Amino acid sequence: MTEQILERAFAEVYRREFSGFDDPPEHRFSLRHRLKMKRIISLSDKNLRTAAVPKCKLSRRTMIAIAAIILAALIAGCSAGIISHFAFEHHNDNSIIIHADPDIGKQRITELYYIPELPEGFKLVTEMTLDMCEYKMHTVYYRCTEQGKEGSITFTQSTYDICEVHYSNKYNYIEEVSFGDNTGYCVEYTKGGSKTLLWDNGEYVFELSSGMKKEELIRLAESMKYTDVS
Repeated sequence: MTEQILERAFAEVYRREFSGFDDPPEHRFSLRHRLKMKRIISLSDKNLRTAAVPKCKLSRRTMIAIAAIILAALIAGCSAGIISHFAFEHHNDNSIIIHADPDIGKQRITELYYIPELPEGFKLVTEMTLDMCEYKMHTVYYRCTEQGKEGSITFTQSTYDICEVHYSNKYNYIEEVSFGDNTGYCVEYTKGGSKTLLWDNGEYVFELSSGMKKEELIRLAESMKYTDVS
């Protein structure tokens, strides 16, 4: 066999082996994934990333408490409560919180919630508007601009069907919270001191992240107002 024949044989084998990769089918990412990636790219400031992508670990004590709540609800024949709102997906290195009933609630944001009075010194820095997110999500990021002070606030409103909050399984503490008619979770970093308040109001899911105390975050959540955008 000559060198030219061998070369052509290898070329033909290569062509047959890899021709199917030249025109792969176009992959279509889910709406949830696309909106989450938009949020990550738009809010790329490293300090925002610390606040907006919280890390969470369920302690053994919290797991026992949640199990006790579930058992009590079953015994009482009650399906209401925090557990009915959110569901956890646990993996080796991270956990994901999704809404337990993604098909209920509003499928499009028609009432836009906002913080009517920001703490002193905080100004709007970045916004992901509704039209950027197909009216499924809205995110605003505030930073304290007063000289000598630091701090940030991130507030996100989303529909149930795209609710997906990722947490690393290290160095964190999570507890359920209740304020007014709302129930949810407060995630606290054991490193850095940031916190995220996660709750729903029967129509939308909300995330409020900052280095403030839990009580201050709750006060901001309780002060929320909305405007009609439909």
